Amino acid sequence: MGICERIKDEVSITDYARYMGFTILKKGNYYTMKEHDSVMISPRKKKYWQNSNPSDSAAFGEGGSVIDFAMNFGGYSRDEAIKQLISFGNIRFDNEPIQQTQKVDIPESVELKLPATDDNERNVFAYLIKTRGIAKDVVTELMKRKMIYQDKHKNCVFVGYDSNNKNKPVYACLRGTNTYKKFQGDVRGCDYSKGIYVENGSKTFVVTESFIDAMSVMTIMGKDWKKHNYLALGGTGGTSLVTPCMRLLPLGVPKIMVSTMASGDVSRYVGTSDILMMPSIVDVAGINRISSQVLTHAVHAIVGMVEHENTDIPVKKPLIVATMYGVTTPCVMCAKEYLEQEGYEVIIFHASGTGGKMMESLINSGIVDGVLDLTTTEWIDEIAGGIMAAGTGRLDAAALNGVPQVVSVGAADMITFGERESLPEKYKDRVVYMHNPAITVVKSNIEENVTFGIKVGEKLNQCKNNAVLLLPLQGISMNDKVGSEYYGPREDQALFITLKKVINNPLVEVIDVDAHINDEAFAIFAARKLVALMEMKK
Repeated sequence: MGICERIKDEVSITDYARYMGFTILKKGNYYTMKEHDSVMISPRKKKYWQNSNPSDSAAFGEGGSVIDFAMNFGGYSRDEAIKQLISFGNIRFDNEPIQQTQKVDIPESVELKLPATDDNERNVFAYLIKTRGIAKDVVTELMKRKMIYQDKHKNCVFVGYDSNNKNKPVYACLRGTNTYKKFQGDVRGCDYSKGIYVENGSKTFVVTESFIDAMSVMTIMGKDWKKHNYLALGGTGGTSLVTPCMRLLPLGVPKIMVSTMASGDVSRYVGTSDILMMPSIVDVAGINRISSQVLTHAVHAIVGMVEHENTDIPVKKPLIVATMYGVTTPCVMCAKEYLEQEGYEVIIFHASGTGGKMMESLINSGIVDGVLDLTTTEWIDEIAGGIMAAGTGRLDAAALNGVPQVVSVGAADMITFGERESLPEKYKDRVVYMHNPAITVVKSNIEENVTFGIKVGEKLNQCKNNAVLLLPLQGISMNDKVGSEYYGPREDQALFITLKKVINNPLVEVIDVDAHINDEAFAIFAARKLVALMEMKK
């Protein structure tokens, strides 16, 4: 059995949906999702259907597998989906190569044929205006543009057209107008890469999941709705589809995502961008007392961000990014003050996992002139299973982009967890420091420090430009000092020795500094070294 077949056979769609954060509800012999009630999942058939009836799959196309589900609702490519599902399903392959050619059956394309038009539009008018709360002028205008009409079965038909041929329909979906018998589906032959686009000659546009959502926003906009363009995506999973596009926009460009998915972990949608996530509370499908309030706030927020753009732009200075933790704050703030006096702009990132990822992303953008990465604690969490890990890409950006950097091992002596009760059993006999009721810190041991040294050393060996690694011999964090229960000279020495053994890149200078990391002398020395590296690159 091939890889894809094993994934489809062994990985449950409902289990994977729960893993993604969706709420699974039983519906007869099938399951659906609270967040997307148009989805039907069959555990027996190991398939799901969207906007269709599983018993009538021929009318709407065959349902998708768990791989298709991951691509649709996770926003992954096929290869990404397969890799994640292998990991999620803990699938092991004995003598079976992971990469192999798969035979793909490409379904025969079907020409899109719009349903026959009814003699009148009374049902559609009543459904959209009275039931869904859409403004009459919005409905009338879209009917004039032939984007809405009533078919012979009294369904409301929404139509999207080819941007290069305004008379060629490329996408069409149906909604039943009978409020007592809900129905929705797509017309066969839809091009799901197109959706429905409303062109108003504007430089701005609003992206929504369904066309009903777009019409709801138009209604909220009032008489100003024609000042924007609108794109309604074909199908569901709008948050997963749109946010990757939003993340490509530069920092500072106003971005708001109104979504049912904004009430949980939004990291997979926001990433390292400045997207503002706003919980929709209810499904964004028509106007009611709740959605009206939420959408109004979202509209006012985005308008406010656009109209009140910060025009007080400071004088452009060379940009330095730095990492800081509570236990390295004195060092980094002292270095920051020195660098700012020397004419540099310093942006500090909290080494909390997300902070490290954001800094790496900013370095990759090409606008950073120097890196003061004195707090590399995220790597000890990555190694030991702490909650502040920043991923295996941490320390890549500066090295691979040739950005001058000064690195140290700040807070590498501590593994961070949540509440005291959350500590894994193997750490309960360690020296424990309660940072606050929600954060518990555990002292790292020699073995973990050696692994840390290997990982960080390997990262610095990638450097394409001059870099400096500073080793503070009198302690690497606020807790790591003579007289403290947390003081660990043996652990520190194991870390220092490992780093010196692993680093073999002639561009990386390793310097022992006979000081504590939070001493003013260490901070100023680090800042001066970074200035010297940046001057060398000019």
